[in-house]
Order: sequence, then C-alpha cells, then structure tokens
Amino acid sequence: MTIIDVLYALGIIQGMTLLIVLLSIKGSRQQANRIMAVMVAVLVLQLGHYLLLRHGFFLDHPATALTHIPLDYLVGPLLYFYGLALVQQSFRRIQLLHFLPALLALVPMITFNNLQPDYQVAFLKYLWFRELSLNQVNLSQLPLPTLWSLWIKYALHGTLFLMHVGFYCLLLHKTIKMHRRHLIRHYSSIEERDLKWLQNLNLGLITYLLIFLVFNRIPRLITTPGSPANFNPQLVLVLLVQAIALVSLWQPDLIHGRQSSKDRQPDNTPDPDSDKTETEPSKSPAEDISVARPAEEFDEKEAYKRSGLSLEIAQEYRIKVMHVMQERQLYLDNELTLNDLAEQADILPHHLSEVLNRQMNQNFYSFVNDYRVHYAKELLSNPETRDMPVVELAFEAGFRSKSSFYDAFKKATSSTPTQYKKKCLA
Repeated sequence: MTIIDVLYALGIIQGMTLLIVLLSIKGSRQQANRIMAVMVAVLVLQLGHYLLLRHGFFLDHPATALTHIPLDYLVGPLLYFYGLALVQQSFRRIQLLHFLPALLALVPMITFNNLQPDYQVAFLKYLWFRELSLNQVNLSQLPLPTLWSLWIKYALHGTLFLMHVGFYCLLLHKTIKMHRRHLIRHYSSIEERDLKWLQNLNLGLITYLLIFLVFNRIPRLITTPGSPANFNPQLVLVLLVQAIALVSLWQPDLIHGRQSSKDRQPDNTPDPDSDKTETEPSKSPAEDISVARPAEEFDEKEAYKRSGLSLEIAQEYRIKVMHVMQERQLYLDNELTLNDLAEQADILPHHLSEVLNRQMNQNFYSFVNDYRVHYAKELLSNPETRDMPVVELAFEAGFRSKSSFYDAFKKATSSTPTQYKKKCLA
C-alpha cells in the first residue's frame, strides 16, 4: 500500500464520519447540511472508486467500472446548491436541470454494462492501464464507435469534467459576491456571514482546475494523446473533504445554524447604486453634513424624483440619521442592522439605504464602521484607555472580531491601531 492509497483511505473514513455528523444534526441549516451530506457521499464514492481502480478491482468486476462517470457531474451542481442554501435562496424546480449532465452520463455507463465481460476487460485494459493498443480494442461493438474513439484517445471525459466543475465554481463565486453585496447594505458586521471560507475553498478548487488543465489536459490533448495519466488529480477530493471537515470544526454555527436574535433576513430593498458604492472611499463622521455635492445636484434631483424621495427630504434624513447614530451611539451595538437604524431614526429602510448611497456615497457597513473607527481613535488617544488590549478595544468600539477591526481601521487611517497609538504618543 502506497502513501496515495493511505490518503484515499483517510479521505473515505473522514468523509463517512462527516456524513454521519451532517445527517444527525438538527437546526436551521438542515437543508444546507443535507445538500452537503449528499456531496460528501458522492466524494466518498469517488474516492472509493479510485482506490479500487488502483488495485485492479474492476478487471475482476468490470460491469461496475464506469459508475463514477455520473458521480463526476454531481460535484459542481451540489457545491453550487450548497452555496445557494447557505445564502438562503429558494430553489425552483427548473433548477433541477443542473443535474441533466449527470443523467446523460448514465448513457455510456449503461452502454458499457451491456457489453460482454471479456470485451469490458479489454476495454478497461486500454482505457486505464494501456496494456493493449487501441487497435486491439474493437470499438465497432459500441454504438457511435468514432465518438468512443475520440473520447478514449483524448480523454474527453476528464476535459468535460474540468469544464463542468469550473463552470459551477464561477457560478458559486458570483453567488457569494452577490451575497456579500447584500450583507454590506444591511449589516454592520459581516465576518460571520460573508462565507469567506467557502469563497477561499472555491478559489482553491479553481486553482486546482487550472493546474489540472496545464499539467494533465493540455499535454494529453496536444502533445501526447492517448498517453496514460501521469498524475493523481483525484487527490483534490481528499483535500476537499478535509477542508469541509475543518470548517465544520472551526465554525460549528455553520452546520448547527445557531444565529443571533438580530440575525434575521432584512428587507430586500433595492439598492440604488450598489455597484458604485461598494468600492467608494468612506467619509469621516466628523465631516460637514449640511449639503450634498453641488456638482451632482441636478442628477441627484432626477434620481430622487424617480425614487419618490425628494432631495430636500433626503438631506433632512441624512442629518437625522447621523444625529441618531452619534447621540445614541448605536454603532457600539455589534449586531446593528439597517432595519435597526431605520427604526431608531423613524425612517423606512429603503429610504435609509437610498440616503446612504446617494447622499453619503456609502453602504451601511462602511457607514457604521466609520463611526466605530472614529470612536476607537478616541480610545487610543485617551490616556485612560490607550493601554487597553487591542481585542478589548475592538469589542468596546463595536467590532465583532480583531481582524475586522484591523481591516476597517487601516482602511480609514492607513495605519494599524498600534501605529496610530504611537503617533498619538509622539
């Protein structure tokens, strides 16, 4: 038994353990857990198939040799559906068409199963072990022999699998990006909701696919068609199972679904300029708030006229919101949401979102964090509080984590809290 066999076995054991955990947990994430459980089961079956393949099992039991083909086309859709479940998007029946490629992949499997065992073995000896030449495999027994010849010679299944998973990785990337846009418009703390871990896992999978393309697919398609595989791309399945298991340990709330009382779905109000405001620099809370940008006054009037909110009322709302934030120190609540602030200021949530976007050129997340950074700067410059530990200071200013505090502080001041404190002492 080689080290690769050991890794496959460990991946199978770990996957089965994770499968039991996912199916046994009750909570608000039950739908996402079930989708992930199906995906883990598929990965375990794939790992089992590759382990048996390495030990020549299918030469004795050839009828089950191609059962992995439909499974390959389940990985991408299940990963995408898992992302949709985490962002609480509802599913439609038409989305079941995503599983159509897996159903179509049953055709070559069924066709192969109907062949004589001796021919199946000869076919596999060429396909996986290259013990025979293509000329020794009589493809005329198969329907569409030319298509089968191309499929075998150029390993088209692996190429199609790569393209299929890559497509769903891109879909998942887009879904998470849209989810984050929604979060920064409605929440003041997003680090526990932004699915950054899933995005990193997805980007890692995309990187693997690119490596697979460069070192496996391109050589086999261009330079050495018909050559045996010279590397073990299936090991990424082991890494995928391990990554999922580690995330479930580090973020147990992700599978248990425990949420804060304020962690509710906000109003799905339209964002007038979400694309524009996501990357715009934020303004300091201490800046003048009496007037909007004069150069854009005509355009703003037209925009507010279309939305039903006049420019004059929008400016009044702007002053009111900033007054409420400052006087009541709402930014110190690390669970503050757009709906909470709208309720405190007695403004409709969609009007508040519009004011933040058009009047202040900000989203809700950056608006609240500006106040928190401003308060943190006061704590760092105050002799009585400047020696507080950074973590304690972050929580005192309304942040939920040290990392989010550092990111927001450095973005606003171009320095770390420690560097800023040294400047104050100088």
